[in-house]
Amino acid sequence: MSRSASEKDTTRRDRRPTTRGPLSTVAAMFASARTCVALLLGAIGCHHPAVDHAADAGTAPTEDEWQSAREGARAVLENHCSECHDPGSPNALAAARRVFDLGAIEWSARMSSAQLRDASGRLGGSAVPTLGDAEALPLHVSDAERVTFLRFVELSERRQSRDQ
Repeated sequence: MSRSASEKDTTRRDRRPTTRGPLSTVAAMFASARTCVALLLGAIGCHHPAVDHAADAGTAPTEDEWQSAREGARAVLENHCSECHDPGSPNALAAARRVFDLGAIEWSARMSSAQLRDASGRLGGSAVPTLGDAEALPLHVSDAERVTFLRFVELSERRQSRDQ
């Protein structure tokens, strides 16, 4: 049996290597590991080029840079924490809103550096913090979201040190 030219082309295309082989899996794991290391270093106060986006980590961010980072962090929290921290949620908790209130423009104004770092650590967890273990919900925060939030934490700390 003879194949037509289009069938032969299809057969050749089917034999091309895909990007889903073992090497791409290792590359993806390595990229994810680099991100995790960057996040961990940032969480303990060390700077890493993947997280510290400013050329000089000692300079305070501009107001526009900080506000942009704050709104990026707000988007991350709205995706994962709004059930307890958004006043529009039927399940909003007064105690949670005292820490940060997603309904406020300056939602992070009352948060200390330690509270921001704690929130960053919680975003790295596997379950939403709740009142009890029976209520725990899975938490699926992407590496990109963690980096976005950590950038805001870093800029906030630099801003606070400028204001002191």
